[in-house]
Amino acid sequence: MGAIVALAYRDEKLRATLLRYVTPLGMAGFGMFICMAAVLMYYPDSLVMPRVGYFAISLSCTALVSHGVFGGNSILNSGFRSPLLRQFGKYSYFIYVTHLAVYYFTLQPIRHVVGGGGLAALVSGALCIGLMLCLGATSWYLFESRSLEARKACCRFCASWGEASERNRMVSGLVSDSRQVAHIEGDT
Repeated sequence: MGAIVALAYRDEKLRATLLRYVTPLGMAGFGMFICMAAVLMYYPDSLVMPRVGYFAISLSCTALVSHGVFGGNSILNSGFRSPLLRQFGKYSYFIYVTHLAVYYFTLQPIRHVVGGGGLAALVSGALCIGLMLCLGATSWYLFESRSLEARKACCRFCASWGEASERNRMVSGLVSDSRQVAHIEGDT
């Protein structure tokens, strides 16, 4: 879903088409999510979440983000530009990579402690989201930010080394100056 929004962001025609369907798609996704939540209240072990729920959530979130990004000067657009939300963007890659592990290793034990049912699903979901944010922040500050700084330093070094290497070849005569080539060709 995110790839579709990214493609639409670059193409004016696709962006207009997406904006036309954002609200109906978001409402459909939200409706599917409400139906899924109702099923889970009565059948907590149902497979409706992996089969329908994730799609409904992704459809709703895609519509919400699309409206926020393409919506102009709306409150939602201002919200997406908030410093707090931008801070969470730093942790998103870790959350993306590890969310299934957090779900499988922590959500089931939390559900056994909290119990079953709709309220337990909300509590266990909130605890898992909090845990993923804490782990994401830890990963960002301990590993990812340092890796990005090292990459930037390496790129600066390689760029400066390349410029110095070019100057050295010019001085040593391995790369000839265009004026020098023109002069030599004129002499022969």
